[in-house]
This record gives sequence, C-alpha cells and structure tokens, in this order.
Amino acid sequence: MLSEQAQTLFDEIRRANSGGAEAFNLAEERHNSGQAGILTGTPIGVDYDETTIAGLRAVMAIPQIRSPRRKLIFLHGGAFALMSPETHSRLAGHLANACRAAVYLPEYSLAPEHPYPCALEECARFTRCFTESTEFKGAAVALAGDSAGGGLALSAAMKMRDEGQALPACLVLLCPWLDLTLRGKSIGINRERALFLSRRKLEAFASLYVKDANQLSNSYVSPLYGSLRGLPPIYLQGAEYDLLVGDSTRLQGKAVLEEAPLRFDVFPLMPHSFQFFAGAIPEADAAIRQVGYYLDQTIGAG
Repeated sequence: MLSEQAQTLFDEIRRANSGGAEAFNLAEERHNSGQAGILTGTPIGVDYDETTIAGLRAVMAIPQIRSPRRKLIFLHGGAFALMSPETHSRLAGHLANACRAAVYLPEYSLAPEHPYPCALEECARFTRCFTESTEFKGAAVALAGDSAGGGLALSAAMKMRDEGQALPACLVLLCPWLDLTLRGKSIGINRERALFLSRRKLEAFASLYVKDANQLSNSYVSPLYGSLRGLPPIYLQGAEYDLLVGDSTRLQGKAVLEEAPLRFDVFPLMPHSFQFFAGAIPEADAAIRQVGYYLDQTIGAG
C-alpha cells in the first residue's frame, strides 16, 4: 500500500503530465528536468562544495557524520542527455547521510553534443582517480548511479575491468537503464501504470546517445549484454511499476548464471527512479537507508 505522501505526490505528477503525448523536444525536456531537484526533500546536516577531478567539475555532498575512508561516486540520471549534479545534489545529500560518506557528483558530458563514448570515458577516468591515485589511497570507493547513471556506472566498471584498472569496492544501481535496445518486457507490461518514461521518449534518447544504431547492443552502451565476471559486488534496486524494471530482473538472472555477487531489491508500487523523492516520501527514504546498510555489510562500517 502506498504511503499517503507517495499517493499525494504521484497524483500531482499525473495531473501535471495529463496533457497527452507531444512531439519530442530536447530543449523542453532539458528545461523541465532541470527543475526536478525541487521534488527531493532537503537533507539535514549536509554541506556542499565543488572540486575538479580528472578534468571534471564535481559537486560534493559532505555529511556531518562520516567515515573519512568511504567515498561514494554518484552518476546522475537523465537519459544521457538531461540533468546535472545540481538536479541530484539533494539526493546525494540523503545518500551521504545514509552511507556516512562524502558523495561526489561528476558533471559528465551530455548527448547529443557529446555522444557515446564521451560520458563513459569521462566517468571511468573519474572513478580511476579514486581507485588508483595516491590522493585517495586506502579509500573504500562505491560507484553508484540512478537510471542512465546506473547504466553508466556498470559500463564504466566493465571498461575499467577490461582495461586492467583497479575497480571500486562495490556498485550501487538505482533503477538503472541497462538495455538501450529496449527489449525488456516490462516496457509493455508497465506502459499504462508507469509514472515516468515512455517507449517513444526512450527511443529518442537512445538515438541521441549513439551515432549509429548498431552501437545500441554494444556492452559499453547496454551493459546488460556484457559479462559480470570479475566485477565487484552489485546492489541493485528496482521499482515494480518502472518501465525499465525488466532490465534489472534480467541483470539478476545474468548474475545467477555467472555466479556474480548481486543483491536485488524490488520496491512495490514504485515508479522509475523513485529514490529521487528521498525526503518527500517514506518509500524513497527506506530505499536510501538500504544503500547505507548494504555498504556497511559490503565494505565495512568504518
């Protein structure tokens, strides 16, 4: 059963989006998504700063209570073409509190101005600074992301593994977009009850991210088609009413076949990237707390 807060919020979002389907307009999508951060509650006890790492500007969310050893890199969602560290700074603050860790939000390049592999290469290079540089020596690094950012996190880890680079301690994928070929059955099953996304928009964003449609099944674009062997443990969160939840269930199946360490939690009645509503609905707060618990179990409480 939905909480009262979630029911009210979801009803308001449905009313706001009740105008019907319109032609895809990237400028309008960017404008609307740029305001999305107001839907996240303001975290308490978090300071913010900026830094530059591997040539990328990054926003830092620094909780008052934290382990200096823990670092969390968070790759923001936005279908590879939208959003920024600013839209996700409040979410990063909630994660920082739950994980007792400084959270780094890199400003990676967006499509279509910078198509694949630009963002992937930037995110892999950014993460490598944490896993291999002397500045962060001894750090326990988690690489995380939501939606397209979750897909980028998994792709970046695969690229780092394939190139023989040091890997983060674990991966945290929140409602990730893992298959840009859109073969998941949940896209059809959840079409009527999804709060966000549509096949039409997903197809449009996928076409912006790659120069050639043949790249859509590349494992660095759609990491669902890559191997999980040799990767660090993965914590995966899915949402029952997400168009893309099928990507997560298929990744879980792959992990079983490859005997890869993966924990998968599905949150009932929730839409795509519901974690973004942390501080506004209790279901999102519970999901964020689970990320903190997972890090305690996987990389230690220190």
